[in-house]
Amino acid sequence: MDTLESVINEIGYQLSITDWNAVGNDFLNDIQTITAGADIEEILDIISHLFIVFFMIASAFSFIALIALAFLAVCLVIAAVFLFIQEYLLPAIALFRMAKNAGYKYPFFAFIPFMQTFLEYVLPKKEFNVFFIRIPGEKRYIAALVSIGLSTVGLATDAVFDFIPVVGGFLSAFTAIAIIVFLIGSKWRKMHDIFRTYDTEKNALLISVIGIFVPLVHTIALLVYMNREPDYGMGNYYK
Repeated sequence: MDTLESVINEIGYQLSITDWNAVGNDFLNDIQTITAGADIEEILDIISHLFIVFFMIASAFSFIALIALAFLAVCLVIAAVFLFIQEYLLPAIALFRMAKNAGYKYPFFAFIPFMQTFLEYVLPKKEFNVFFIRIPGEKRYIAALVSIGLSTVGLATDAVFDFIPVVGGFLSAFTAIAIIVFLIGSKWRKMHDIFRTYDTEKNALLISVIGIFVPLVHTIALLVYMNREPDYGMGNYYK
């Protein structure tokens, strides 16, 4: 502390004995030396040229930034269009054809958001089983409604446990994980069952597993199968 106080005192002393008029005069003399031989018009001309150069550089960077933003916007639009076609339009066309071939009463469900997913659940007439859940083939719509509901508002339901002391956080986390695991398992079972209706067990298993990680594979498989007749084991279930 004594050392720090001594340093502060020394700085204060040096500042108090400094001739600030002399410092100002030295600064002005330095400016005059630098600008010696140049009149005010020349100095202003130099400053204006420097301003123009800096303005041009700033404009160039701004133009480059605008081009980059425009390119990014175009990429985002292209990505959005691609996702729309791959995730909605092509599956809708394929599922519409599948539903018509199966004799399903409402094939236009394929073009309605959420109902497209519903249609993919109900077209196969197999027992829906994922983990410990077993649903008869004729009641697969239950699995469809539960999956659609959980995928839209399911993760918000874990908030009901927040008011419980101590274990509330654990229950919320467990519920969220359970919902995610169920949705993944349900999505896989949905894809597997519809592909099994049109192909062998081996191919259905392979395509459905890959389709979980690469959605484009799922879309391509639907397009491949859309003109095939579904095999329900005892003729066409819906006709």
